[in-house]
Amino acid sequence: TGVTVVVPPDLPAFAGWHRLNGNGELTGTAWIDESGLLTTPVALTNTHSAGVVRDALVAHVARRRAPDELFWVLPVVGETWDGILNDVNGQNVRPEHVEIGTGDLQVIPTADGMSYVYGYRRYFSDLFIAEGLK
Repeated sequence: TGVTVVVPPDLPAFAGWHRLNGNGELTGTAWIDESGLLTTPVALTNTHSAGVVRDALVAHVARRRAPDELFWVLPVVGETWDGILNDVNGQNVRPEHVEIGTGDLQVIPTADGMSYVYGYRRYFSDLFIAEGLK
């Protein structure tokens, strides 16, 4: 049970999405369909933590704006059932884990020199792992 947060370097960013199977929840897709834009980091978590992760991403954006600024976001949060592997009912993912995942990340150029894959962070229990994709 944990959370993975992917933080694009520039937002908004052009976006699209695709359903791979009939199961699973992916919040924020209505706005992607409407505008073609991603406006928040993307998070992945377990089935019973999608709500707290979505709320934590809204709070993350709100803290970076003026207190009197009116705005709205529809965060993209994907869930996966990992109840056989983890304590899905334990409500172990908390807002502070999402905040850790949205910290400073490294930009990694890809071999083609034109596109980039961005580092991401995961938080599992009390173990913090920063990873980069290659």
